[in-house]
Amino acid sequence: MAQIFCIIFHTVGSFRVSELRSPKRHLRNLLNMKNFSKPSTWPLSAALLLLLTVSVPSSASADGLAPELTELTQVQKLIPRPEQSALKPLKALPMLHRASRVDLSILEAHAKTLHEGEVHPLATNTDPSSALYMSLNTAVSNTLSAQGEQHWYFVHSADAGKLTFNLQVVNSASVDYDLHVFKLNLDTGMLEDEQVSAFGPQTSEQLSTLVSEDSYYFICVNAYQGFDAARPYQLAALYSPTSDAAEADDHPAQAKAYSVRFTANQTLDNAYDIDWIQFTAPKANNFTFTFSNVPSSSNYQVGIYDGNLNRLATLTKNSTVTYSMGAGVYYLRVASLDTAVPAAAYQLSVNTAATSAYLGWVDTDGGNAGFVNYGAGNFWRVYRSTILAGALTDINGDPVVNAPVTIVVNTPQTYVSTTTVSGVTDVGGNFGLSVNLPSAKGTYVYDNWSSYHYFDMATVSIRSSILQYNTSVYHFAYSTYKPH
Repeated sequence: MAQIFCIIFHTVGSFRVSELRSPKRHLRNLLNMKNFSKPSTWPLSAALLLLLTVSVPSSASADGLAPELTELTQVQKLIPRPEQSALKPLKALPMLHRASRVDLSILEAHAKTLHEGEVHPLATNTDPSSALYMSLNTAVSNTLSAQGEQHWYFVHSADAGKLTFNLQVVNSASVDYDLHVFKLNLDTGMLEDEQVSAFGPQTSEQLSTLVSEDSYYFICVNAYQGFDAARPYQLAALYSPTSDAAEADDHPAQAKAYSVRFTANQTLDNAYDIDWIQFTAPKANNFTFTFSNVPSSSNYQVGIYDGNLNRLATLTKNSTVTYSMGAGVYYLRVASLDTAVPAAAYQLSVNTAATSAYLGWVDTDGGNAGFVNYGAGNFWRVYRSTILAGALTDINGDPVVNAPVTIVVNTPQTYVSTTTVSGVTDVGGNFGLSVNLPSAKGTYVYDNWSSYHYFDMATVSIRSSILQYNTSVYHFAYSTYKPH
């Protein structure tokens, strides 16, 4: 799907000298275009509309790869595939211009130049003092002609919210561009709070930050290694008025960290938004990933990465998969292949998978509960209104907490052959589910010396993720008194 950004360059004839007495106020007026409606202040002589189109191929995945995974019924072994990874390893962060100071009069001059149509060639914006102004929700393209060359831009946010900066790089294994973002301290003129996105070649860079009212941010595109004077990069700056509580998290360094079990309810606040999540597996285990509540009009995906950002798998929307994974740190990357619905929260949960279950206690009505042997072995006896209780554990014998569990009772001799009930395990991995069973037919009989017990054989199936544990029960029908 293509997204279209509009950049409007205005040319003006004159401005009032009195408005330059307060450069900061004048700059805000320029950037907010508050005075363009006043002919005496800003006579408009021409307007040029430039459309820049950013294309996101609908057939590509959110991390540059085609979707691969569908719902699985067996545990899959995750094997790193760095040759297919869309994310190159992060380099040591090359920090820039920590002591740079920017004069507000320079900012004011650039904003004035932009609106008056006296735009300097883009090649001149090679340091913070010559940074070019970008309107929010626009994109700019340019080429770098030397290794180590930098292009600087700045944006202004009049309102609080979130800013997203995306750099589409040159598709060359020998060219590596990095993205740097700074906040301007309006009191000191210093560039502060540097953020860096420094993946390897052929990997888009992205950063985000939460902003307050009347704030300025500087963006640097740095030719870290190599250059391509013929093919341009593309830089986009987007503003989102609202975002979820986990933002800003558009980069692995900004990822919110979770323990092994968690549920994240987050949003994508624009089509470029990326949510990074980090979780730690303290020991090898089977892990179940569930990705749900994705807007029907959007195609969201989750990339699963190891600690070195090698892609391991891709999780499609509204699906559940289980993988065998070793101990260590992992990353999840949520992104959209097409559009985003900022008001709709998706849900992503990770939990250990149950590999064993036991039915530890059964209670049933009519005083018919018990653990008995009617000749087929020792099994629980059930009647009609029944409570089935037990627990789930993982491959390490640890409780599986807050996991969905379904119990299916098969009573083939009755008029209702299958009864199903579902629930969730508690903090100890325990479950207790109530089920109403049909009346048993009494296919078999057991001589209890003083009476005959009539019953059917039934099966209880306990299911959770990849687990299906089956056990038999005696389905009690009735008894007759026949003393010997």
